[in-house]
Amino acid sequence: MNPRRLPVETLEAILEHTTKNEQLALCTSSKLLHDLAIRILYRDLRFTRSSQLVQCFRVLKYKQGHALAVMTLNIATVSDTQHLRAYFRLIKDVLARLSRLKRLDLQQSDRHSERRYDILDTCVFPRLHTLIFDHMDGLYAAKFLGRHPNIATLSISSMRDEHPARDFRYIQLPNLRAYISRTRILPSWLSRSTSLEHLALFYDYQHPKTEKTFEALSHTHAKRLDLILAGWNLECCGVLSRTLPTLKAIGIQNMGGNQTVKISHFIENFSASLPTFNRLEEFTLADSASVSTPLTFSVLDREHELVQEWYCMCPELKMCEFGAGVTWTLESRLHRFAWVPVPAAGDVASTLLVDQWQLESS
Repeated sequence: MNPRRLPVETLEAILEHTTKNEQLALCTSSKLLHDLAIRILYRDLRFTRSSQLVQCFRVLKYKQGHALAVMTLNIATVSDTQHLRAYFRLIKDVLARLSRLKRLDLQQSDRHSERRYDILDTCVFPRLHTLIFDHMDGLYAAKFLGRHPNIATLSISSMRDEHPARDFRYIQLPNLRAYISRTRILPSWLSRSTSLEHLALFYDYQHPKTEKTFEALSHTHAKRLDLILAGWNLECCGVLSRTLPTLKAIGIQNMGGNQTVKISHFIENFSASLPTFNRLEEFTLADSASVSTPLTFSVLDREHELVQEWYCMCPELKMCEFGAGVTWTLESRLHRFAWVPVPAAGDVASTLLVDQWQLESS
């Protein structure tokens, strides 16, 4: 079949499943395939070595069409920022050409170097939608965000504690919908982001700024929270109920650390705060730090009783997960509502057990 007779969308889908070498070979086949292959080759760029970045940027400097194809840029160079400094002008010139860039991800290995932010000091990406920094200097962050008010997703893993609050006092991100960070970073400026819906935070236990961060977040319109814990600490239960009682969805994941508190104790403690969350619709718990135990009838009985208790306190509740590997969903059956366990997709053993449990419970 002649490729020219295929719709452009079909050709692009075919190219998506070819290797980089095959895409390069297609570049010489025809102008149509060349343009499509270039679009795919340069759409998502990731560099783990500065030599890779320099080699690619040398091409982008003289190929405007290639530069316009770049949608995602991920710079994760490791311990060779000195090499990047030698190509400061090249990098800055190329960044100015990436007018269609939608996602920028900078992972800085040398946290004492400011050169990477120097390079971004005057850049403007009109279509930038997602910004991810593993470390950000306050002064450069404020300037960069000030030039990109249309950012919808912002992720900051760490920031210099000494940055002055005045740097952020004029920041306006009206289209920001998702904020990903740690609770040690105080986002007092987020209250002006009226479209904010989703918070994803790493909970810094006993950090002096954690409670202040949640107080600042209480002035936002966020309805969904994903919280990562280093151990099932009970402190966060009270903090959440005091500062974010209007949440509609809460997801809490334990990644390890302090294991003195068991998940059952955490659930019991969180249950005491439930009446505060009268708009809660979804709640999920996940324990990545412990080995999952096989699902049993007694576990299903216990979780079924628990989800019914929670439903009495949170009448808007529609979905719950308590860490046993099943999702409890509220379904309408025979003119009444019932909580139904749904096992993970592909878990044959749990599916058979759940089916048997439902038969015996009906």
